[in-house]
Amino acid sequence: MKQKLWIVPLFAFLFRHLDHAFIASAESFLPGGEAKKPAISTYENWTQFDKPNDHTPAIDPDDCLDYALAKIAIRYSLPVSGVDVLDDSYTYYTTFTVMLYSETTSKMNQFAKIYCDYVAQGECVSLSGDLHECMDQAYAVCAENGSSAEWCYILQMKTASGSDHYVLVDHVDLDQQRLYLLDSGSQYTEYLGDETTCEKEYHVLAVYPFQILHAPGDCNSDLQFTQEDVVLLLQQIEQETASPKYGDADHNGVVNASDAVYLAKIVFLTCLS
Repeated sequence: MKQKLWIVPLFAFLFRHLDHAFIASAESFLPGGEAKKPAISTYENWTQFDKPNDHTPAIDPDDCLDYALAKIAIRYSLPVSGVDVLDDSYTYYTTFTVMLYSETTSKMNQFAKIYCDYVAQGECVSLSGDLHECMDQAYAVCAENGSSAEWCYILQMKTASGSDHYVLVDHVDLDQQRLYLLDSGSQYTEYLGDETTCEKEYHVLAVYPFQILHAPGDCNSDLQFTQEDVVLLLQQIEQETASPKYGDADHNGVVNASDAVYLAKIVFLTCLS
């Protein structure tokens, strides 16, 4: 019992001493300034525009795959050299897309190669049939692994205009038998098969699965970032039992109190969104 008494006041201390300017910035931006907010706060809302500008992190207007892969990296706080999920969305996204570029391999394969310690790339599943048949097949592929956070999926599709499009599956709803989407092409899309996806004739061509092996900072191994992770990390740091694999939340190669502060900020902003 004695070991646990210090946790509550120390956890409160961490939240009291978060960077006040940082917290204010997450609340003060007017609509249209999403790119200035921390990436962890805005990744769900990234949308594409025909011409990149200061209000969106778009640099490849037709390449939704960049967005889908970046959202996986943000969701699991995977390391990106020189930036992290607490940096502004524009800086994070542009740095991430440069990292993905390769003359010899696809972006999907490059992503899996860079994050081989954290992510295992599953086998692509090609679909066939009409629009609705492919939607049903896409759901079946994703539902096979259930709704566990251990799996995430990118859908490759064609729109009615013939454009290539990629979306990240946000959630596999086994009750409603739906795939909820984080769609960079339209902020009005909710799930595969809703009115917007049907109007745009989203024809799913393939499903790309990614299995998440671990996420830095996820101390209880549920692939989410919560206060429980912060408390566990604080305990482990105090007892000198913290694992570099799970405890190095800020990716600097050392597990110490700064990792707990970093993780606490992620939890705070995730709760706000």
